[in-house]
Parts: sequence; C-alpha cells; structure tokens
Amino acid sequence: MPISYKILPKKRVSNSDDKKAMAAIILLTTGIILILGLFYLWFFVATANLNSFWSLVRGNRDNEASVTATVSAIPATPTISEAPEAVNKKSFDAKGFASPGQKAFLYINEVESVQTAVDADGVFTFSNVPMTSNNIAIYVKVKDMSSKESAPSKSRTIIFDDKSPKMEVKNPGDGEEFTNPAPFFTVIGSVDEDATILVNDRQAILDSDKNFRLVINVNEGDNFLKIKAMDKAGNETLIERKLVYKKP
Repeated sequence: MPISYKILPKKRVSNSDDKKAMAAIILLTTGIILILGLFYLWFFVATANLNSFWSLVRGNRDNEASVTATVSAIPATPTISEAPEAVNKKSFDAKGFASPGQKAFLYINEVESVQTAVDADGVFTFSNVPMTSNNIAIYVKVKDMSSKESAPSKSRTIIFDDKSPKMEVKNPGDGEEFTNPAPFFTVIGSVDEDATILVNDRQAILDSDKNFRLVINVNEGDNFLKIKAMDKAGNETLIERKLVYKKP
C-alpha cells in the first residue's frame, strides 16, 4: 500500500508578536541590570559602614588600652604604716610600704622634706624627721625609675607636746589606813587629758570625763602604789601612795 505525505503550510508570526517579545526581553534585561546595580550599591555602602564600624571599635579599644597602660604606668600609692600622733621631742620616725626599688619622698605641710629608698621588702623608713612646727601634717609620694610620680598617701597629723598630764589621786590618801573584811580597795582619780592610767602596771579605765577607778587586791599591812598617767606623746606623771590594810 503506498504511503502518502501531506505538507502543512508554515504558520507566520506577526510583526506585532516579535515586538512584544523583544520588549519583554529588554524589560527583563533592564530589570536584572537594575537589580544588580542596586545590590552592588547596597553591598558597597554596607561594606563601607561595616569597615567604619570596626575601625571605630578598634579605635575605642586602642584608646582604652592606651588609657589603661597610662594609668598602670603610674606607681601605686604608698602607705604610711607607722607614725606617732604626738611627740615630746623635736623629731620622730615614720615607716610605710611601697613597691620595691622606688624612692619615697616625705612632705611636711605640703613641702618636700626628706627622701629615702624603698627596700627589697617594700618598706621605707624616715628617721629623725624634724618637727618644723608644733602641729604638722605629713604624707608620702613615690617615684619609679622613670621618675613617674604616685598619688600622695593618706595624710597624718602629728602634734608636739612636752607637757606631762596633770593627775589627781582622790583615793587613797598617802598613808591611809582602811579596815574591811575583804582585801579589796578602789583607787580613784582624774587627769586633764586623754592618757593611759596604770596602777602598779594594771591599767585603769578612763571615762569620758577623764575620771578613772580601779579595784585592786591588797595585802595585810603596808601596800605601796605607783599610779602613773602617760599621754600620747609619751609624757608621764607618777604619784606614789602608801596604803595600810588592817583586817577587822
């Protein structure tokens, strides 16, 4: 059986369809280019801002590190550990602590007076410091090997006082006799300033009115009492009394 072929005619595309397709392609291409341009612009701005941000962070960190290094480079503030509140001489000794290898400078009434080295144990000692007036204030600064100076230590006030405290012993009177079943006696007296009161080396309590009293144990017969008042400057007043105890 013979085979037959049928040739169909080609379908024509109109010019109008071609133009629409071309316009779509152009529009799509333009859109892609625009999107790529916007993405590039966003990426460029974001990268610049990010770099600026990290530069700012690094700058702040560098500044903080610089400030920390500057602060840590300043020598530590020294401490005065030993200094009298009052003295009865025209000189005194003072001690304190600082970093080893530094130099310590003592200031009296804001004026640099003497200097000394801080030893390997971190201790500095000022000996025979002059009392330039009857009431002085002292503090210490230190300097390291590069001459960097510390902040001043806490200030101490020192008073010159060479007068002994005035003391009155009201009980007992010298040579006083007393009779009591119990061998106890109360020593009573007063002073004109803050002082340490000792009765035969036992400390009595001083109240806010500068009165003192102390109960002591006595022996039958003669008892000899040494009553001593010592102020902060080391001035002393001594009163001796004889007390006679008789059992009933």
